[in-house]
Amino acid sequence: MVAKPSRVHRRRVGTYRWKVAPGDQFDELAALIDKAIAHVFEGSPREIIGTAERVSGRILGLKATYGAGQTATMRIRKDGSYSVALSLRFSTKKGAK
Repeated sequence: MVAKPSRVHRRRVGTYRWKVAPGDQFDELAALIDKAIAHVFEGSPREIIGTAERVSGRILGLKATYGAGQTATMRIRKDGSYSVALSLRFSTKKGAK
């Protein structure tokens, strides 16, 4: 007898996040992200937060914060390719006349 798909229990792989401390590893990751985003944001990131699988330790993504509302998120696939999403948050103020 084959179990119905709704009854099959799959093991979920947990993830964890960590903040990359300033140093050589931070500089290497910052250079990798800067190359991927084609230097859209000026300077180096203020902080980098990584996400990885608990079991294998494979890095799933990196999020770099450049300034107020300027972030670059890099998702890394199993085959080594990656995708990058840039976000820029700003607000406008409407002045009273």
